[in-house]
Amino acid sequence: MDYRTISTDRQFKDATGYNRSSFEKLLFDFTSTYFDLNGQSYEDYIEENVQQEPKLKTLGDALFFVLFQMKNDLIFGSLGVVFDMSPASALNNFKYFSELLAQTLEKKSNAEA
Repeated sequence: MDYRTISTDRQFKDATGYNRSSFEKLLFDFTSTYFDLNGQSYEDYIEENVQQEPKLKTLGDALFFVLFQMKNDLIFGSLGVVFDMSPASALNNFKYFSELLAQTLEKKSNAEA
């Protein structure tokens, strides 16, 4: 599923719980957290370390994936079908990127306090 093809704010919010503008702001923070933890961008990591093309090509894809799952609560087999990956990959991606989201939200909360 390519979130960039969603045409209305309503559909975006139905899929993720966020409107597109709020998603983009969260993506900025999500990207910053990834860089802080890994010392490089996700795209650079993919280019340098991944042999096969990943299903989640960008951090935007990863954030959409996590928010979609949190909003829709699919079993991982079904989530895999929607995002064209195996159930095990869906589970592993969800675990990794939902933890990154939790760290992002914690960092953002601490900055606002």
